[in-house]
Amino acid sequence: GWVKQPSAMQHKNQTFGRLWHSDEYMARHVADEKQAAAEYDFSQIDSLQPFAGTHPAVMTARIARQNWRYEHDPARNRYRPKDRLRLWVEQQTGHRLWEYRNYILS
Repeated sequence: GWVKQPSAMQHKNQTFGRLWHSDEYMARHVADEKQAAAEYDFSQIDSLQPFAGTHPAVMTARIARQNWRYEHDPARNRYRPKDRLRLWVEQQTGHRLWEYRNYILS
């Protein structure tokens, strides 16, 4: 859901906002916020690491069609203290604190 080109991601963000807010609120919000931009600002995303694995074969065509590149410096990740603790526990134990899963891994 978040792996979209910046213009498509911006459209998704605006459309999603309309599900929860009135047209009047959205008109004010879009007028004075970054939602008015043509493309989504991915710079606010944190806690990403470079992907070093291989993608499933079903993704091959989609990846080949990608016409944009996202550059992220992991050193710029900004974590709240709570998130630093969660990340540290996950790295040490493999268990993510306070995560809700509606499925069971078998």
